[in-house]
Amino acid sequence: MLAAIWLGFHNGLMALSIIIPNYNSAVHLKNLLEILSHQIKTRDVQLIVSDGGSDDEGLKLAIEYGAQIAIGYKGRGAQLARAIKLARYDWLLFLHSDSLLGPDFIKCVFTHIDKGDKSCAAYFKFRFNDNSFAARWVAFMAGLRAKYLAMPYGDQGLLIPRDLYERIGGYKPLPLFEDLDIIERLGAKRLVGLNAVIITDASKYRRDGFIARSLANLKLLRRYKSGEDVSYLAKLYNCES
Repeated sequence: MLAAIWLGFHNGLMALSIIIPNYNSAVHLKNLLEILSHQIKTRDVQLIVSDGGSDDEGLKLAIEYGAQIAIGYKGRGAQLARAIKLARYDWLLFLHSDSLLGPDFIKCVFTHIDKGDKSCAAYFKFRFNDNSFAARWVAFMAGLRAKYLAMPYGDQGLLIPRDLYERIGGYKPLPLFEDLDIIERLGAKRLVGLNAVIITDASKYRRDGFIARSLANLKLLRRYKSGEDVSYLAKLYNCES
């Protein structure tokens, strides 16, 4: 029995730390934690919520769902980097707090983990909680960008072996584009898309218009790629959000 348990840990069957950055997103966080609580019932999964100074019910909810808490200043890159200090397992899964997961999401994650391939990281299919043509078009383009340009964004999740994460230097405490920064260091050859869906809240896109917000994000991306100061771009992004 003990040998079987040890083999399970060795093969990664019970070795997943899920890290969720959060800032005043209690409603979305509750939905995500509720889904996770059902999908990880038969697995030994560690939940970590990294909070950036929320003043809503988010932390209370996280504790109620059994998550460990990392607390510090706001900024998704810093929050992700900070949470790693609490992670105790060999595989790391990063999810945004406004994400929802398809019914077989965690099953797909462990199917990948059980293969034992620690040479690459994985991302997931992207959808909005909106079935309009504009929403489906933006999601379709995100899929093409991830597949052919090797540029999945953070809202597509990131599943990565801890040793690979540490080898490339992990998340940097950037106020914006922390997701693309780590993806660039991974490189296309160490990225694979998995057949599981992450559904993202579309409220900001509905407010601004799907195409208009996508174009605004693209302009910020071009400025980031041209070398502009990330802190300044983050201020622009936060103003637009």
